[in-house]
Amino acid sequence: MTSIGHHAFSGCTSLDKVVIKGDISTVGEGCFSGCTDLREISLPDSVKEMGRNSFYKCGKLKSIALPEKLEVIDEGAFSGCVSLESIRLPDSIMRIGDKSFFDCPRIARADIPDSITQLGSCSFGYSEGTCRRVSDFTLAGSKHSLGKAYAQNNGFGYIDTDTERTVSIPTIPIAVVIFSGTGLMFLFIPGKIRHFRLRYEYEN
Repeated sequence: MTSIGHHAFSGCTSLDKVVIKGDISTVGEGCFSGCTDLREISLPDSVKEMGRNSFYKCGKLKSIALPEKLEVIDEGAFSGCVSLESIRLPDSIMRIGDKSFFDCPRIARADIPDSITQLGSCSFGYSEGTCRRVSDFTLAGSKHSLGKAYAQNNGFGYIDTDTERTVSIPTIPIAVVIFSGTGLMFLFIPGKIRHFRLRYEYEN
């Protein structure tokens, strides 16, 4: 057997531990989705692909050791794993689908390897609802990692792992605002404003 079929254990609400051995290469679509009591799972390093929604809504799963040869995490694979506290992506990983780790609010940081060539929308740092951002979520990686662009496009902090320094990534080129003496009664400041200047200046 080289794969676990689609929805093979879907909805097994009493299943709390899974140990898989052998040369399994694929965990099928929805394989363990809705296994609401699943707390522990062990996968062989031969696994290269996690199928779509493979662990969807496994709400008690706190951690998982991803296989060292894993290349693909498909759309929604760990979506709704609200107890998942951390994740370590292997250097073999190449593609992470949309919403792969959506609504995993306890994950505070994701380190994105340089090997990743596709990082889907809302894959990290968003919670249930209309793609609401998780507070204080941070991405990390080298200056070549796709994680840097993801952080910039989504307004997350980014840590350069070459220096372990937090990088300030501007989301707009410049913000120049001055209201002194205007009799202003109401002011709304959007989150993308980077700084204020002491004098009025208009820049295109």
